[in-house]
Amino acid sequence: MIELVLDGRRVHVLPLIKGLISEAERLEKAFHSLSPSRVLIPLPPEQLPALGSPESFSDYTPSAVELAYAHHLSHFGEVEIPAPCWVRAYSLCQEHEVEILPLDMPEDVFSDIYLDRVGALELLRETRFAKKALKRRFDKTSPEAFVLDWDAKLNSSRGFRAVERAREEFIANSARNLAIDGSLLLLEWERLEPILEILRTPHRDEP
Repeated sequence: MIELVLDGRRVHVLPLIKGLISEAERLEKAFHSLSPSRVLIPLPPEQLPALGSPESFSDYTPSAVELAYAHHLSHFGEVEIPAPCWVRAYSLCQEHEVEILPLDMPEDVFSDIYLDRVGALELLRETRFAKKALKRRFDKTSPEAFVLDWDAKLNSSRGFRAVERAREEFIANSARNLAIDGSLLLLEWERLEPILEILRTPHRDEP
């Protein structure tokens, strides 16, 4: 866990591996250790309520990319959709009456950015990536190494990198605006370093 000070507010940052069931236990230990005043989660507002009824995902059909990701991630343990760490974060906050707030951009905003920055050729490359991803080799020295390698290869084109950069900036700005003293900030492991870099960069009006 990483401790940050944002404009005088103490915030703990916990990076998590999406999909691994074991990450829910790690999240729970951190939650009980910290007793956070607020939990900040890197999801769009539309997805947060669904965490209260994960059974609603029973009819969800994962994309080819998601299936390939789950296949490779299962090398490190059992995998589920939706990400067990997010579901457990939501349930813990409900049980202990802790406010949980979404950090990611609304889905309509994301769609506009995606359509603006990802071209037809890049969409074709993503389709090819999905078809070959099951047999492709990734760094599996650790779950963290795998998700970083997966993310780098999935988002290798300029357009996809621009979309993720926009997400990182949005999540970081949301965290800065919504964090209170004692907050627990949850992040996808692959987005950790870029978001920390943004958060550690002083605002223009700061000394």
